[in-house]
Amino acid sequence: NFSNISWNVGSILKPKENINVFINAGSAWRAPAPNELYSNGLHQGLGSIERGNPNLKTEQVYNITATGLYQTQKYSLEVTAYHNQFRNFIYLNPSTQPELTIKGAYPVFNYLQADARISGIDGKSSAEGLKHLQLTGKAMILRAWNYTIRDYLVYMPSDRYSLDAKVFT
Repeated sequence: NFSNISWNVGSILKPKENINVFINAGSAWRAPAPNELYSNGLHQGLGSIERGNPNLKTEQVYNITATGLYQTQKYSLEVTAYHNQFRNFIYLNPSTQPELTIKGAYPVFNYLQADARISGIDGKSSAEGLKHLQLTGKAMILRAWNYTIRDYLVYMPSDRYSLDAKVFT
């Protein structure tokens, strides 16, 4: 039996004609999924052994997000910063030893919980420099920390950067 309360509050500020600022804060939760609670064997799709944890508790997160948007006819810049503070974050933790079965040796993953934070910044900038050229740059930076073991969370996305050029005829 799992239950909790979720909430969200936000605001939009327009300090100038071409500038918008969005601020949101909230809380969410989720109950453990059946596979997180009761898995106990080979996961055919992944070629690994998963071990569920019937003692998992409700995952709870508190978050805040702020986005700034600047737009003109030929240029735009959008930057979003976010911070998520988790209690009982559910994740798959790799075991150090594979398990030998009659079908071979498989890596083992155990469902665990930890107090954690996931924070980051996303940015996008687009400019039309010449009559038929548009440049777009994007960046995504994420950091995730496991307070319980005092180390980074496993399997988080790496930082990403890209620069695109479009030519219009």
